[in-house]
Amino acid sequence: MIEERNISQKELDKLLAHDESHFFDIKGRQIQPSKLQETFVAFANADGGDLYVGVEDKKYDGERIQPFTSKEDANSILEVLLEKTTPSIENVSVDLLGVKQLGYILHLSIPKSPKVHYTAAGDCFVRLNAGKSKIKGERVTSLAYSKGSNPYERVPVDTVDLNEVADSPILLDYMKRVGTSLEPLRFLHKQRLLSDKNGAPRPNVGCVLLFDEEPQAAVETRCAIKVYRLRTTESDYKREHLAEMPSTINGTIEKIVVEAIRVVQSLLAGAPIYEGDKLVSLRYPADAIKEVLVNAVIHRDYSLNDDVHVKIFDNRVEISSPGKLPGYMTIDNLYEERFSRNPNIVRLLHN
Repeated sequence: MIEERNISQKELDKLLAHDESHFFDIKGRQIQPSKLQETFVAFANADGGDLYVGVEDKKYDGERIQPFTSKEDANSILEVLLEKTTPSIENVSVDLLGVKQLGYILHLSIPKSPKVHYTAAGDCFVRLNAGKSKIKGERVTSLAYSKGSNPYERVPVDTVDLNEVADSPILLDYMKRVGTSLEPLRFLHKQRLLSDKNGAPRPNVGCVLLFDEEPQAAVETRCAIKVYRLRTTESDYKREHLAEMPSTINGTIEKIVVEAIRVVQSLLAGAPIYEGDKLVSLRYPADAIKEVLVNAVIHRDYSLNDDVHVKIFDNRVEISSPGKLPGYMTIDNLYEERFSRNPNIVRLLHN
């Protein structure tokens, strides 16, 4: 639905003073719809943003407000943006801002999308600072993985034999605990842990991470947990600040979470920290450490070649998980919304 309202002089002045950025852009109304679509798609493929049409940029020599004379004049642009983007971008907010008696500025508020979008010409763009960047091939694939629209957990793993996983004591123990009577191969198929490769089923990344005995050796990207104890409060630490060599924890997802909790609790036990000038003992609720570690492991981007890092400083614990926020998740909606980058891993670990 398109909303109409008059824009105040104060809002107009603020709009003219605003610098173009990663989340904000302005375009003249003479722009070709196909060129505008590139910016439109770039916002949706990145972190969302606001796009105003009918305003020239700060370099323009003359009256910068060049609105559409009538509402109908914006129809050709809206048709291209809303109907000819593939796939269509959902939840776009469209406003026609009346400027005195001059006409209308078109304002589009574009959300961060959980999908990868293309222009009518078949091109993919992402927003980069105050501009856009055309991406192809592996960069498009990486974008899909990071958004969760093409889950990396479903990529087949050629180096793992299907029968080895089906006979794995880890899988058999899991099936016993969740109480299923299915045959192992049937169970893997039903749980979407097998992906087709050249007409044959193969264990996928999610399957290997959950049930292979040595997933770190099988998956092409790093997927361990590293735990550090740092005798400092500074983020820019040096090697001499390491209390001991970092622990690298390998194994299935369930195993590395349980072992990481044990290692972290061991390092925290009685460890002194500073609260102001006072030296006290580190105390963190075990359930809090568990929840953060589980989230770091199940929601990370496994297409990225990095581990989960747990850093125990003298005044805090930092847990970093590879990847950007998936799908439509943003810092602003983090407490209200939910989105699983790895839905199969989340579901099976929850079980």
